[in-house]
Amino acid sequence: MVLALPMILILSSANNEETTNYVIDWLKKYKADFTRINGHDLESDSDVDVSLENSNLLLNTSLFKKPLDKIKIVWNRKWRDDDFYFFLNENKLIKPYLRKQLGGHLSSEFFAGTRALQIALKSKKWLTKPAYFRHSTSKFDVIKAAKSIGLSVPNTLVTNNKKALSRFMVKNGSLITKSLSEMEIFLLKKSGYALYTSQILRHELNNYPDRFFPSLFQQLIEKEYEIRAFYLAGTFYSMAIFSQSRNSTKFDFREYDFLNPTRQIPYKLPTKIEKKLQKLLQFLDINCGSIDLIRGIDGEYYFLEINPSGQFGMVSIPCNYFLEDVVAKYLVNEDN
Repeated sequence: MVLALPMILILSSANNEETTNYVIDWLKKYKADFTRINGHDLESDSDVDVSLENSNLLLNTSLFKKPLDKIKIVWNRKWRDDDFYFFLNENKLIKPYLRKQLGGHLSSEFFAGTRALQIALKSKKWLTKPAYFRHSTSKFDVIKAAKSIGLSVPNTLVTNNKKALSRFMVKNGSLITKSLSEMEIFLLKKSGYALYTSQILRHELNNYPDRFFPSLFQQLIEKEYEIRAFYLAGTFYSMAIFSQSRNSTKFDFREYDFLNPTRQIPYKLPTKIEKKLQKLLQFLDINCGSIDLIRGIDGEYYFLEINPSGQFGMVSIPCNYFLEDVVAKYLVNEDN
């Protein structure tokens, strides 16, 4: 029997995703009708299929079977785990070159299957739309859009050329470099290695080759403190991070010292900055996300980047915002 109740659908990942679990705890408190599908379910023992039967799209999992028109809102939290193709590495019979080729093919197949599911749900309300539903959100595009809206941004260069980088350094003084895409964490045995924002020193530039992999460089802004703002449907929940208090977090607060935690406090952005940020988010078609800014020693607010997946646990807990409850209430209200 196919039930006809409205429902919340959560697309998440199986591992290291406590934020989803906390929101689900609140959904259970509110007796919400929801289900969760992890990207890992497509490769594990769980059953997930989207079928076309008598002109009706049905979503069928091990937990439920419902027509897609009964789903009212989708929370696009996360999706694939880093160890998704672990079985390829476990199988010693597969040659390394073939393992790489198979991994690439399976990635293409996985994302094509994911897109089929998301396209089937395209007409639903979404909390965090998939990237290809929205305007481009590459870092360079977002920086360009932020500047056009009137936000201050550090001078930025993407290049593979040592001479161009040298000229940029002469013009802007101290520089930093960071990933053009999202930050990656590389796992080796029992350790994880992350790509952090780093300062570029003049003498280091002398050791650069004439050509290198295309990279992003920015003017180093002397900061008073950093700001992480979580945005949800018109409201900002901001936090000031006093990362300048120690060298380890001076350029990237994610290089965290758990023995000597960085001071983090609730913060209210100026109204004019919030209005510009909201205009940017509306242009990018983002209704939920995390925004990084710097308050410079010159008193200016500098926009850095947006994380459209909206990591909010690190803001919620230190500032007692209870954002897990806020997200759950938003999902319940939209479902009703």
